[in-house]
Amino acid sequence: MSQPAKSSRTSATSDAPESAAGSRAAAQRLKMRRELAAAAMELFATKGYEATTVDEIAAQAGVARRTFFRHFRS
Repeated sequence: MSQPAKSSRTSATSDAPESAAGSRAAAQRLKMRRELAAAAMELFATKGYEATTVDEIAAQAGVARRTFFRHFRS
């Protein structure tokens, strides 16, 4: 069987803008997860793990409850 002709454009060249945008998005997700984790650790230290709610963690991080669950599903 014959192979399909290769395009003159390489995937590295055509995917470069998408890769850069993907890298930025991944960096932003990681930054938000770290901010949420830092907020949680601060609250755990002051209130205790059992007494800390998701709403408090989200408020401490300055985000909505939904944002918390977008990053930490369970």
